[in-house]
Amino acid sequence: MNLFHLLRPVVVLLAAVASVTFSARASGVERGYHSRSTAVLDLGSGNFVAAGNGTHLGNYTESGNVAIVGGAFPEFLVAGSATLTDKSGDELCVEITGVLDFSTGTIIGTITFVGGEGRFEDATGSASVVAPFETDGVTATIAVVVVGTIDY
Repeated sequence: MNLFHLLRPVVVLLAAVASVTFSARASGVERGYHSRSTAVLDLGSGNFVAAGNGTHLGNYTESGNVAIVGGAFPEFLVAGSATLTDKSGDELCVEITGVLDFSTGTIIGTITFVGGEGRFEDATGSASVVAPFETDGVTATIAVVVVGTIDY
C-alpha cells in the first residue's frame, strides 16, 4: 500500500471540513441579532460609551460618536458610528442614523453593521434601535434595545 492510500481518509476529512467551514462563512446566512445596553452620551461632544449584552457578542463594551445632522428642537437628526468589542477582543463596527426626540425622551433609529475585526471582519446587516433616555442637560443616560439581522 502506498502513502496516498494511507492518507486518503485524512485528505477526504480535511476537504470536507474545509468545504463546510468556507461555505458557511460565504453563505450569506442572516442571523437574528438582539442586544440591550446602557449608554452615557456627552451632549456637548457627541461621544458615548456603553456596556451591554447581545447575541453573537455576549457581554460587550461600546464606544462611539454621534452628531446632529439636521432638524430643530425638539427633534434632531443624528448620525454617527460606534465599535462594539466582545470579551475576546473581536470588534463589530456600526453606522448609526436616527432621530433624537427631546419631546418624547426617545431615540429611534437604525444601525448598519459595517465589518469589524476578528470574526466580524465581513459583518453586514442592519437593526432597529429604540432607546429611551434621561438627561441632566450635560449627559444623557440611554437604555438601548436593538433588534435586527447580521451576517458574519
